[in-house]
Amino acid sequence: MITQHSWMFLSSFEKLRLKLLSIDMVNMAHLGARAFDEISGEVVQTTSFVIRKMILPSYKAQYIRIIDGVDENEKRHDYLRTVVSGKKYLLSYEQILGIPNFFYGYWLSDRLIAHLAHSEKSSKYGTAKQGLITSDNER
Repeated sequence: MITQHSWMFLSSFEKLRLKLLSIDMVNMAHLGARAFDEISGEVVQTTSFVIRKMILPSYKAQYIRIIDGVDENEKRHDYLRTVVSGKKYLLSYEQILGIPNFFYGYWLSDRLIAHLAHSEKSSKYGTAKQGLITSDNER
């Protein structure tokens, strides 16, 4: 499936991410902007992925990050270069469950994911507020 990548990060898609965790991610190519020459600009950032309707808890899905290319051809070359070099990210079902809001942060280190899974929420300590502002940005 090819979709915009916003579902991976935005809190409004948390329920969708949870639903995706009831099936299993096999692999993903995070394409970013300009993945298709027919769609120009930075607005449409895409990801392509394969899912299966069976969870293998110890399986680590393969994620490839090719968000830097400037056009479809460059992204194709980046993808092939990345596959050949073996530079991919591996993330298991359990690791994603440990990330707050089930954020698909496949590029996070195993150490950081483990820390996030066991850390306390900051809301336990206080409420985030806006600090000093100019209130007159135009001036």
